[in-house]
Amino acid sequence: TVTQVKAFWSDVMTNSAEKTSDRLKASELLARSAGAFLPAIMPEENSGSDVVIYLPKMMTEAECQAVDDDLQMGRSEETTTGP
Repeated sequence: TVTQVKAFWSDVMTNSAEKTSDRLKASELLARSAGAFLPAIMPEENSGSDVVIYLPKMMTEAECQAVDDDLQMGRSEETTTGP
């Protein structure tokens, strides 16, 4: 499930026994899954190479599990997280 994958990435990221490159990759994947890397909206004279990092509120394990449960039951994520 999504919760298990995110938990795995989190475990790798925080485990000091893992290789640094593996920890960095796990942190990147976890951040990307949370939507942390969004392209910046820049004026046309800019080359467009800048990136804005947006870190949304992290969901608790219970919230992630509720979303997984709802998705497995065929309900959309919008019905569990609200506006």
